[in-house]
Amino acid sequence: MINTDKLVHFLHSSSAEVLDAMLDTRDSPSFESAWNEIYDRLKPIDTSPDTESIFIAISNATCQHEIASYVADDIDLIYAADKSGFTNAFINWLKSEYIQGHFPYSRPDV
Repeated sequence: MINTDKLVHFLHSSSAEVLDAMLDTRDSPSFESAWNEIYDRLKPIDTSPDTESIFIAISNATCQHEIASYVADDIDLIYAADKSGFTNAFINWLKSEYIQGHFPYSRPDV
């Protein structure tokens, strides 16, 4: 599902200013609202993907633990949505970004 190598390379090659800008965009009310709407709709599941290695790789590549946390949370959200059979344009966009090895931060109007 996630192209970890490409994602780590993309984030590692981004400047601190670019990473900060990504976080600022990601923290926007519209992005948070869309993300939280999905989170609130999903029922808790008993299993979850192993995100520890991805968190560590991204943390080491960027020294940005917040980005690593967002990636881990996104993977958990996508996993829960898949297990629940939930889909919408936003979750499809998140999946697509990770499959391409991108960090989703600039939410399209979905």
